[in-house]
Amino acid sequence: MTAPQTFLLADGESLTRVFGPELRPLLIQSIWETFELVGVTLLIGGLLGLVIGVILYATSPGNLWSNAWIFNGFNVVVNIVRPIPFIIFITAIAPLTKAVMGTRIGTEAAIFPLPLLAMVVIGRVVEQSLVSVDPGVVEAARASGASRLRTLLTVVVPEGFAPLVRYRAVTDKGVKSAEGYLQVAVA
Repeated sequence: MTAPQTFLLADGESLTRVFGPELRPLLIQSIWETFELVGVTLLIGGLLGLVIGVILYATSPGNLWSNAWIFNGFNVVVNIVRPIPFIIFITAIAPLTKAVMGTRIGTEAAIFPLPLLAMVVIGRVVEQSLVSVDPGVVEAARASGASRLRTLLTVVVPEGFAPLVRYRAVTDKGVKSAEGYLQVAVA
Protein backbone atom coordinates (compact mmCIF):
# COMPACT_ATOMS: atom_id res chain seq x y z
CA MET A 1 0.00 0.00 0.00
CA THR A 2 1.22 3.46 -0.82
CA ALA A 3 0.99 6.30 1.60
CA PRO A 4 -1.29 9.17 0.64
CA GLN A 5 0.50 11.99 -1.11
CA THR A 6 0.87 15.16 0.92
CA PHE A 7 1.65 18.61 -0.34
CA LEU A 8 4.33 20.37 1.63
CA LEU A 9 5.48 23.78 0.57
CA ALA A 10 9.16 24.52 0.67
CA ASP A 11 10.52 27.95 1.55
CA GLY A 12 9.67 30.43 -1.16
CA GLU A 13 7.27 28.01 -2.85
CA SER A 14 3.68 29.13 -3.43
CA LEU A 15 0.34 27.41 -3.71
CA THR A 16 0.60 27.57 -7.50
CA ARG A 17 2.13 24.08 -7.40
CA VAL A 18 -0.87 22.75 -5.49
CA PHE A 19 -3.47 24.75 -7.41
CA GLY A 20 -1.95 24.56 -10.85
CA PRO A 21 -3.37 26.36 -13.87
CA GLU A 22 -5.73 23.48 -14.63
CA LEU A 23 -7.38 23.70 -11.17
CA ARG A 24 -7.62 27.48 -10.81
CA PRO A 25 -10.88 27.91 -12.78
CA LEU A 26 -12.48 25.16 -10.71
CA LEU A 27 -11.21 26.75 -7.49
CA ILE A 28 -12.54 30.18 -8.47
CA GLN A 29 -15.90 28.68 -9.47
CA SER A 30 -16.14 26.76 -6.17
CA ILE A 31 -15.33 29.87 -4.14
CA TRP A 32 -18.00 31.83 -6.02
CA GLU A 33 -20.57 29.05 -5.46
CA THR A 34 -19.75 29.05 -1.74
CA PHE A 35 -20.29 32.82 -1.48
CA GLU A 36 -23.50 32.48 -3.49
CA LEU A 37 -24.88 29.72 -1.24
CA VAL A 38 -23.96 31.47 1.99
CA GLY A 39 -25.11 34.89 0.78
CA VAL A 40 -28.49 33.74 -0.50
CA THR A 41 -29.03 31.59 2.59
CA LEU A 42 -28.22 34.39 5.01
CA LEU A 43 -30.25 36.95 3.09
CA ILE A 44 -33.41 34.90 2.52
CA GLY A 45 -33.12 32.75 5.65
CA GLY A 46 -32.23 35.78 7.77
CA LEU A 47 -35.13 37.93 6.59
CA LEU A 48 -37.72 35.15 6.76
CA GLY A 49 -36.27 33.98 10.08
CA LEU A 50 -36.66 37.50 11.46
CA VAL A 51 -40.31 37.50 10.40
CA ILE A 52 -40.95 34.05 11.88
CA GLY A 53 -39.23 35.01 15.15
CA VAL A 54 -41.23 38.21 15.51
CA ILE A 55 -44.47 36.31 14.77
CA LEU A 56 -43.56 33.66 17.34
CA TYR A 57 -42.82 36.31 19.95
CA ALA A 58 -45.83 38.53 19.25
CA THR A 59 -48.37 35.71 19.17
CA SER A 60 -47.08 33.74 22.16
CA PRO A 61 -49.40 33.55 25.19
CA GLY A 62 -49.47 36.79 27.15
CA ASN A 63 -47.73 38.91 24.51
CA LEU A 64 -48.82 41.74 22.25
CA TRP A 65 -51.01 39.74 19.83
CA SER A 66 -51.61 36.60 21.84
CA ASN A 67 -53.02 34.05 19.38
CA ALA A 68 -52.77 30.36 20.23
CA TRP A 69 -53.57 29.11 16.71
CA ILE A 70 -50.86 31.11 14.95
CA PHE A 71 -48.30 30.60 17.71
CA ASN A 72 -48.86 26.85 17.95
CA GLY A 73 -48.79 26.45 14.17
CA PHE A 74 -45.45 28.21 13.80
CA ASN A 75 -44.08 26.66 16.99
CA VAL A 76 -44.84 23.10 15.86
CA VAL A 77 -43.19 23.66 12.47
CA VAL A 78 -40.10 25.19 14.08
CA ASN A 79 -39.86 22.42 16.70
CA ILE A 80 -40.15 19.70 14.04
CA VAL A 81 -37.82 21.15 11.40
CA ARG A 82 -35.11 22.78 13.53
CA PRO A 83 -33.48 19.64 14.99
CA ILE A 84 -33.31 17.78 11.66
CA PRO A 85 -29.70 17.40 10.47
CA PHE A 86 -29.14 19.23 7.21
CA ILE A 87 -28.16 16.19 5.16
CA ILE A 88 -31.40 14.42 6.18
CA PHE A 89 -33.42 17.58 5.52
CA ILE A 90 -31.98 18.04 2.04
CA THR A 91 -32.75 14.39 1.24
CA ALA A 92 -36.26 14.55 2.70
CA ILE A 93 -37.28 17.54 0.61
CA ALA A 94 -35.45 16.42 -2.56
CA PRO A 95 -38.73 15.88 -4.48
CA LEU A 96 -39.90 19.38 -3.54
CA THR A 97 -36.49 20.77 -4.51
CA LYS A 98 -36.75 19.01 -7.88
CA ALA A 99 -40.25 20.43 -8.44
CA VAL A 100 -39.25 23.99 -7.51
CA MET A 101 -35.68 24.23 -8.82
CA GLY A 102 -35.74 21.61 -11.58
CA THR A 103 -32.77 19.69 -10.17
CA ARG A 104 -31.66 17.88 -7.04
CA ILE A 105 -27.92 18.28 -7.55
CA GLY A 106 -25.60 21.25 -7.49
CA THR A 107 -25.64 24.81 -6.30
CA GLU A 108 -29.03 25.56 -7.84
CA ALA A 109 -30.61 22.72 -5.88
CA ALA A 110 -28.90 23.69 -2.62
CA ILE A 111 -30.18 27.26 -2.79
CA PHE A 112 -33.70 25.97 -2.01
CA PRO A 113 -33.27 23.87 1.19
CA LEU A 114 -30.53 25.94 2.84
CA PRO A 115 -32.68 29.06 3.38
CA LEU A 116 -35.62 26.92 4.48
CA LEU A 117 -33.65 25.33 7.28
CA ALA A 118 -31.86 28.58 8.10
CA MET A 119 -35.11 30.53 8.44
CA VAL A 120 -36.45 28.05 10.99
CA VAL A 121 -33.24 28.12 13.03
CA ILE A 122 -32.94 31.90 12.82
CA GLY A 123 -36.65 32.27 13.65
CA ARG A 124 -36.18 30.42 16.93
CA VAL A 125 -33.08 32.46 17.75
CA VAL A 126 -34.93 35.72 17.06
CA GLU A 127 -37.84 34.62 19.23
CA GLN A 128 -35.50 33.73 22.09
CA SER A 129 -33.71 37.07 21.87
CA LEU A 130 -37.03 38.93 21.91
CA VAL A 131 -38.31 36.89 24.86
CA SER A 132 -35.25 38.08 26.82
CA VAL A 133 -36.54 41.68 26.65
CA ASP A 134 -37.62 42.89 30.10
CA PRO A 135 -41.44 42.74 30.27
CA GLY A 136 -41.38 45.92 32.36
CA VAL A 137 -40.08 47.88 29.36
CA VAL A 138 -42.91 46.54 27.18
CA GLU A 139 -45.47 47.32 29.89
CA ALA A 140 -44.09 50.86 30.27
CA ALA A 141 -44.37 51.46 26.52
CA ARG A 142 -47.96 50.19 26.49
CA ALA A 143 -48.85 52.27 29.57
CA SER A 144 -47.50 55.41 27.91
CA GLY A 145 -49.95 54.90 25.05
CA ALA A 146 -47.83 53.18 22.42
CA SER A 147 -49.77 50.87 20.10
CA ARG A 148 -48.92 47.18 19.96
CA LEU A 149 -47.16 47.59 16.60
CA ARG A 150 -45.21 50.63 17.81
CA THR A 151 -44.23 48.78 20.98
CA LEU A 152 -43.04 45.81 18.95
CA LEU A 153 -41.06 47.84 16.40
CA THR A 154 -39.64 50.59 18.61
CA VAL A 155 -39.21 48.84 21.96
CA VAL A 156 -39.08 45.05 21.70
CA VAL A 157 -37.03 44.66 18.50
CA PRO A 158 -34.38 47.27 19.42
CA GLU A 159 -34.12 45.90 22.98
CA GLY A 160 -33.72 42.36 21.64
CA PHE A 161 -31.11 43.44 19.09
CA ALA A 162 -28.00 42.89 21.27
CA PRO A 163 -28.70 39.22 22.02
CA LEU A 164 -29.76 38.79 18.41
CA VAL A 165 -26.38 39.99 17.14
CA ARG A 166 -24.61 37.54 19.45
CA TYR A 167 -26.83 34.66 18.30
CA ARG A 168 -26.53 35.73 14.67
CA ALA A 169 -22.78 35.18 14.75
CA VAL A 170 -23.39 31.63 15.97
CA THR A 171 -26.11 31.07 13.34
CA ASP A 172 -23.90 32.34 10.52
CA LYS A 173 -21.25 29.85 11.59
CA GLY A 174 -23.90 27.09 11.58
CA VAL A 175 -25.08 28.02 8.09
CA LYS A 176 -21.52 27.99 6.79
CA SER A 177 -21.02 24.61 8.45
CA ALA A 178 -24.18 23.23 6.79
CA GLU A 179 -22.96 24.62 3.48
CA GLY A 180 -19.67 22.76 4.02
CA TYR A 181 -21.58 19.50 4.53
CA LEU A 182 -23.40 20.19 1.30
CA GLN A 183 -20.15 20.70 -0.63
CA VAL A 184 -18.92 17.33 0.64
CA ALA A 185 -22.23 15.64 -0.23
CA VAL A 186 -22.37 17.14 -3.73
CA ALA A 187 -18.71 16.40 -4.54
